[in-house]
Amino acid sequence: MNQTLPTLQAVILAAGKSHRFNRPTTKLLEKICGRELIRYPITMCEQNNIPITLVVGYQQAEILSVLEKYNHTYAYVIQDEMKGTGDALMCALPTLIADNILVLCGDTPLIAPPMIRELVEKHARTDAAISFVISHSDNTSHHYGRIIENDQGIFIIEFRDATTEQRLSPWMNSGIYIFKRSFLEEYLAHLVPSAHTQEYYVTDLINKATTRGLVVTTLTAPLDAVRGINTVEELYEAEQIKRMEIIKYWMNLGIRFCEPSTTHIDITATLGSGTNVGSNVHIIGPTIIGTNCTIGSFSLIENSICENDVIIDTHSIVRDSYLSSCVVVGPFVHIRNNTHIGHNAMVGNFAEVKNSSIDTGSKAKHLTYLGDATVGKNVNIGAGTVTCNYDGVAKNKTIIKDNAYIGSNNNLVAPITIGSHAYTAAGSTLTTDVPDNALAIARVRQENKEDYAYKIRTRALQKNDESRG
Repeated sequence: MNQTLPTLQAVILAAGKSHRFNRPTTKLLEKICGRELIRYPITMCEQNNIPITLVVGYQQAEILSVLEKYNHTYAYVIQDEMKGTGDALMCALPTLIADNILVLCGDTPLIAPPMIRELVEKHARTDAAISFVISHSDNTSHHYGRIIENDQGIFIIEFRDATTEQRLSPWMNSGIYIFKRSFLEEYLAHLVPSAHTQEYYVTDLINKATTRGLVVTTLTAPLDAVRGINTVEELYEAEQIKRMEIIKYWMNLGIRFCEPSTTHIDITATLGSGTNVGSNVHIIGPTIIGTNCTIGSFSLIENSICENDVIIDTHSIVRDSYLSSCVVVGPFVHIRNNTHIGHNAMVGNFAEVKNSSIDTGSKAKHLTYLGDATVGKNVNIGAGTVTCNYDGVAKNKTIIKDNAYIGSNNNLVAPITIGSHAYTAAGSTLTTDVPDNALAIARVRQENKEDYAYKIRTRALQKNDESRG
């Protein structure tokens, strides 16, 4: 973009407080598809090599603290008092060195680079003092400033200052502008506060330029491309738009979605071609899904990596974990906390794996809990097996070596090591290590008492009769 207009600099307004958001959290740190609102315009500018000055004020510490985690590149200035967008731009003015200044709001996550590129090109072509984006909407309840045109030219009336008739105008101001820096230097200081709010408005700069006969250029864009966020409902609406934008992007790369309207994919996730995604699936955070994978309905994959040909069956959760190629997990599986499952391994049917590694070809297919365990190659974990990893003070390790066979309903009391090729008998509670190739049996020997069941029933009936009498 900066090949078209090399001297472009952005000011992102992030100092205000939304009085209609009605949530205790910072509005600009609310997430849409896994990315904070404020990071959308910042990321867009960075991707197009546009230097940024960020204007912060309300809850500045929280905003700057979050941005530091992502290594964004920007300068920032502080607006000490919330005196409007015009005052915010005044605060930024000393940092501006480019010939043309792009002004964006921090709560506009849907802005796309092609629209900004078109605005930049039109601004240069018309040699405008100001260029800005307008939108048309039949829903006149939106709290955007209204565009008013008359014989003198084009003006913007802030929604709160507009009359009832002016609010019925379907033409709305997006809050996206390009100013010549020379114009800002001459006219910013002449802004006067609104009689209603005592705030200084950026929109008054358009009105000043119009009355002085300067060139003011507009670019029309769909409202969905420039939506701002001032309420929780608007946050929801913007996320639906961004969500479908992301899904369409992956569709074009060969991803099949069973029910796209129920699927959530974060902007930071990556999917490989040939993958099929079921209904009501959530793929969250910087998750990587390989090629030809299957993600079953109602599953959640978060901050995880799945290599190629992985199958995650329905109603499964995978968090902060790594699934190697050809792994099969689910249905109803919970894999979490830095678990690594090796090639061609299987975990299924109401199993949970936490902070563990399961090596190539091993299977834990039924009603199992593996916590803080290291499982070798080609191990079979019987149904109902539990690693008893917590002693009330610390989490302890269970090690199961290659080719071991763990019988059903085993309790493996950690710390414990099961040797390679070892067997453990069903129903055992094991508290000491099992050597290689050994059979471990840790259960009470069975004893059958002939006809004793009859005596138990008779005794119980007598006790019941006595209690009634």
